[in-house]
Amino acid sequence: MKNKFLSDFLHTKLRAKERYNLDIDKYNYSYLIRLIQEGKSIAKKKQTNTRTRHLLNVAGRLLHVVYSSETKSIVTVLPKNKAVDLLSTIPWK
Repeated sequence: MKNKFLSDFLHTKLRAKERYNLDIDKYNYSYLIRLIQEGKSIAKKKQTNTRTRHLLNVAGRLLHVVYSSETKSIVTVLPKNKAVDLLSTIPWK
């Protein structure tokens, strides 16, 4: 792993454990990235030119992450209340 990618992985792993009591290893991390890259997010919202917030369904849980298109990595996992904020922006039909 490259230094920035490794740093992003370690930070994401720490925040997932802290905020969701979820253990993420390198295989789970790669899987989450693949979900985002394949457009399988429940919701997404642009944060900056290179970062997007994504809501993912992981084992029946909603996981709110920030993805960097520059490094092609998840840079953090946001608290649960932020997931509710993102869900409220979805246009319901």
